[in-house]
Amino acid sequence: MSHRVLEAQWLAPQVKRLIVHAPHVVRNARPGQFVIVRVEPDGERIPLTIGHADRDRQAVTLVVQALGATTRVLCDKETGDDVQDVVGPLGRPTDIHHVGHAVLVGGGVGTAVIFPQAAAFK
Repeated sequence: MSHRVLEAQWLAPQVKRLIVHAPHVVRNARPGQFVIVRVEPDGERIPLTIGHADRDRQAVTLVVQALGATTRVLCDKETGDDVQDVVGPLGRPTDIHHVGHAVLVGGGVGTAVIFPQAAAFK
């Protein structure tokens, strides 16, 4: 089963935001989890943080930095293209405790996880 790229947008040189249709992932995704993506049928499997799980669109947002061969191929995808596999959600979700005020700090593309964590803390 392939997964359609609903939106593809360059955020910075070598950094792309992909919104990928993955209803089975969105159904159970929680902040801090990730997916395993395989771009092509014989391709490498890579882990990517779920930047946002949009239940209305049944899609996940992935922020990808084109560093290696597989991430470059993934970043070549445009709106309407397909990705072979999106498996997940995987990993232990972030422990969210309502504490009043929370400060989240990150750097680079690894900050993709901060958006769903911030929303959960709110």
